[in-house]
Amino acid sequence: MIGPDQDGVPSLLAYHWSDVSGWRTGAVVPLALLRAPLHRALWLLGAIGAGAVALALLGAFAVGERITRSARALSAAAAALGRDEPVPPLATPLREVNEVGAVLASAARTWSMPVRSSSRRLPPRTDCKLPCRTDRRLPWWSPT
Repeated sequence: MIGPDQDGVPSLLAYHWSDVSGWRTGAVVPLALLRAPLHRALWLLGAIGAGAVALALLGAFAVGERITRSARALSAAAAALGRDEPVPPLATPLREVNEVGAVLASAARTWSMPVRSSSRRLPPRTDCKLPCRTDRRLPWWSPT
């Protein structure tokens, strides 16, 4: 039974009647004393959870920063290619970005080679699988 003890402190009362002697024995324990281990365990679990969340956020920011730096380097390489400047191969922590950077560097080297004609236009494609039209309409789709 839960209730205040003689000092007014919320407590748990446990008692038992003895069948042999007929005596009644009891014990009164303050609820705060009973609940203290549970409260400590909950505070510890909360602290561990908060630490895990903080560690996960720190890791996410670190990985995000690596990805951002690599993407910015790739963007700078593409901008250099657009300005007809030499594009050095990239050395970032991301393999995929390095591969795209190598392709950009190769394209920059190929593009800067002297071409036979005076313009830098690409030759027309002859391996088209679809019928090509000069009026810029798709032959299989009509909006009307």
